[in-house]
Amino acid sequence: MAPRLVREDDNRWIPQVFYGEIQEILVCELPDRRAFGDLAGKTRLLAVIQPCSTAGRDACNEVVCYTQKTQPIVQDIRTIVAVVGRVPTRGEWGIVDRSGGLLHPSFVTV
Repeated sequence: MAPRLVREDDNRWIPQVFYGEIQEILVCELPDRRAFGDLAGKTRLLAVIQPCSTAGRDACNEVVCYTQKTQPIVQDIRTIVAVVGRVPTRGEWGIVDRSGGLLHPSFVTV
């Protein structure tokens, strides 16, 4: 998956290249309690992702390979912008990213 958006201090969102393997998708049904504010009584989808160590490099612009992954993290699934591939090469994994920043997922209520 790549890229994702990161919030700046002045409340702007900026794109950040991030690759990782989705390990699991969690359905989180929040109770209808005031503590959850606008999210009270709603369902959120969360992704358990194991990040790949790629030093923020963009596989759309250069060859990006990795051999290590970091500890899994949990993120709102809406931060996923594209799904990409990987291929084994010389003891590493090469990332195949043809999104070119043109893909934008759409999450709709079914």
